[in-house]
Amino acid sequence: MPATNVTVISSMEVQLTVNDESGSTKTMTIKEGQKVENLVYTTGGEDVTVTGVVKVIRFNYVNPNVTDTCIHDAEPVFPKAITPTSIVVDCSTEHNSDIRIIVIRSIKDMTGSTTTEPEEPDPEPEAPVVSNISIVNGNMVYFESDVEVTSATWNGETVTVALVSAPQTTESEVATMALSTTNYTYRFAAPSVLETNTLVVNGAESAPTEIKPAETPAIKFPSLVNAADKGLSGNTLVCHGIPVTFKKAAVNGMNIATWEKVSDYDTGSQAFATAAIIVGGEIEGDVESTNMTFESGTYNGSIFGGSYKGNVTTVNMTINDGTFAMICGGGVLESDCTTVNITINGGTIASIEGGGHAFVKNGMEVGSAEIGAESPCHVGTVNMDINGGTFKGSSYALVYGGGQGYSATDKVVMTVDGADMSNNCYVTAGGSNGYTGDAEVTLGSGTSVNIYQSGNRGTMKTVKTTVDGATITNMYLGGDSTDDGVTVAFNGENPALQATINSGTITNLQIGTDAGEAIPADSAKVAVTYNAAATITNLEAAQTAFGTCLTVQE
Repeated sequence: MPATNVTVISSMEVQLTVNDESGSTKTMTIKEGQKVENLVYTTGGEDVTVTGVVKVIRFNYVNPNVTDTCIHDAEPVFPKAITPTSIVVDCSTEHNSDIRIIVIRSIKDMTGSTTTEPEEPDPEPEAPVVSNISIVNGNMVYFESDVEVTSATWNGETVTVALVSAPQTTESEVATMALSTTNYTYRFAAPSVLETNTLVVNGAESAPTEIKPAETPAIKFPSLVNAADKGLSGNTLVCHGIPVTFKKAAVNGMNIATWEKVSDYDTGSQAFATAAIIVGGEIEGDVESTNMTFESGTYNGSIFGGSYKGNVTTVNMTINDGTFAMICGGGVLESDCTTVNITINGGTIASIEGGGHAFVKNGMEVGSAEIGAESPCHVGTVNMDINGGTFKGSSYALVYGGGQGYSATDKVVMTVDGADMSNNCYVTAGGSNGYTGDAEVTLGSGTSVNIYQSGNRGTMKTVKTTVDGATITNMYLGGDSTDDGVTVAFNGENPALQATINSGTITNLQIGTDAGEAIPADSAKVAVTYNAAATITNLEAAQTAFGTCLTVQE
């Protein structure tokens, strides 16, 4: 009979319980990196037997329903893990097909894998030379061995080791992957970390090695954590400030994060579901910088360049391709980023905000309208260079130079060249709410924009907009006057709202709103100049609405 019960031991190991035809109970353990022999599972009403190596244990994730809000709100989708669903087995040495995805609850039997009668160790195990032992992420132990490891204990408890890398044989592989040329690298989750710890590998003949964990681990590798109690997700990838490259994995529904050699530690990778949330910095901690490069993949969870309740000096984020639900350049809740640099060269993006994320859910939010620029969710300067890509969501897309909620952003510099923002996309110099100081926006040639406005809600000081060849359907010097939810107030030195239209096409040029009220003609708050070569379809109506605020360049 197929598996009747599945127990999660760790993110790399599950335990199955099955009942055979006689009613006897059998327990099997499946873990990543394990070779399974004569594994029997049911598919299409028939039993299939395979032999291979377990590459990945897949978990099922679900997205909660997204409630309708004001179209200028951009709150992340916070998914959660449910249960292990299947295993990915490499059967290439036994069968013509390379990969098989096997539903866990369809598994009926597996030779030599019961936990009731563990295999006896070799009578004379080979004693390896163990080196470069390190405790990272609190309880993740990495070590090197000159031979393959068949067994290991940590402080007397048996642990399951996973192979990180094998010895490389060619100079080109070593140069590319930065891996050890002679040793195997393994890792395991330590069941306990004491003041002094003992690791024994390949049986009693190998000499124990004592390890003292550092008070603060020098290196923390990107890893998946359960951050559901922090309003994030049970499936959150924390990068710890390590430079990471993200790509689509070979297995559907998965992405993979890779990183280069860090200090004395080798390269590494971490597979994760497309629904995972990604934090570039720390969970409740500080890092000097974060570096995130996206080459491909689908990202249905939120992506944060900074830390969750922590500080980052410099955030660097590059989007070359991929599909994204929500990107935030800054941190979450009480967080500070001095500089956020975002470069977008391609991909499809539903929502992006350059500043911080001050609202996670009710009861998990910071800042207020009263404290404005003093919000604890703060970004100093946002530099957003958009050189391509399509901005498109299920019903609309959002581009904010500033942050979300009652966050604070001191300065925004946004340059757009060659991006498609015509699919019901709202481009806003400031944030969705909160405070944005001074903003400078340039909309260049090859760029198409559905709606452009200086601000949405909250307060701003000044906005300077330059149109250099873009095609804009609706352009508002203040806020969008067709949306009652747009209440942004501009309180900088006049003229607080300036625009220079050098070239391009604007179908509908409007003066917009300030603090929810229409800005009157001849207002000292607005100053717009345009080149006669530019096309302003409603020029006559605009001249009436702007009055002396709209002048032709000499």
